[in-house]
Amino acid sequence: MIVTTAELQASLPLHLFMGTEMETAASVILDGLQGQVEAYLGRPLETVTVTETPTTMVADGTLLSQTPVLSITSLVLNGSTIDASLYAVRSWGIFGWLAPDLYASSTCTVTYRAGLLEAKPHALAPIRRLILQAAKRSMAKLLADQVGLGEVGVDGGTNLRWLDDGNSGRDEGSIFQSELEQVKRWKRLTGTVVGSTCTPLPIW
Repeated sequence: MIVTTAELQASLPLHLFMGTEMETAASVILDGLQGQVEAYLGRPLETVTVTETPTTMVADGTLLSQTPVLSITSLVLNGSTIDASLYAVRSWGIFGWLAPDLYASSTCTVTYRAGLLEAKPHALAPIRRLILQAAKRSMAKLLADQVGLGEVGVDGGTNLRWLDDGNSGRDEGSIFQSELEQVKRWKRLTGTVVGSTCTPLPIW
């Protein structure tokens, strides 16, 4: 996770983070919030290694499902490894290799690495801030549910305050749409390629 439970705990008043149960709850909350951001952006935040059989061709190459692509570990065609000098890696997949007629009659397997934050490290700070903000709100709500205080927020110090941030009536345990839009510049673009059945199309 790009925000740890220790970092969340350090940002909260001590009485909001006590015991193993709260630490477990915090881990679940952080994992869920990171998953929400990844679903919105359409790409993994942390670097993952993926093995897949690509199914989408465009004029210049082969699109891969996870982007941005960082590197190709191996490219295997009909059981034979293709030399890396025969293709180029692009953020969206493999460039300049495997003509459509060959592709249609071949079995191709690609192993590669992909992840937004390694490719775009400047995205880390705003995304971390987004997750931490929502996690603090979720922990405050969790405490409120336990002690029956209703909707409360954290004022950044040691006190609780009644929550009034213009988002009343919405799920306090998730990231608001208006907040997600703060990081939409890193969202995977989608579209249709002429002469292709590609959808979605990763532009980068």
